[in-house]
Amino acid sequence: AQSVAKHYCGLVDGFVFDRVDQHLAGPIAAVKMHALATQTIMWDAEDRVALARDCIAFAERLLERAGA
Repeated sequence: AQSVAKHYCGLVDGFVFDRVDQHLAGPIAAVKMHALATQTIMWDAEDRVALARDCIAFAERLLERAGA
């Protein structure tokens, strides 16, 4: 997750990664990337809905930060 965040830094405003890698939140923030650690494995419809809601809420926070 950290390497991917570094690769996309400057290209995207936010990065969503699995909560199993939560320990990488600090290093990801260090590359000036807004990040969301959440459950990304989708075993069923409830998981898909939960991930979609998390991502939408995250995108809305990014928009607020950008002043949109």
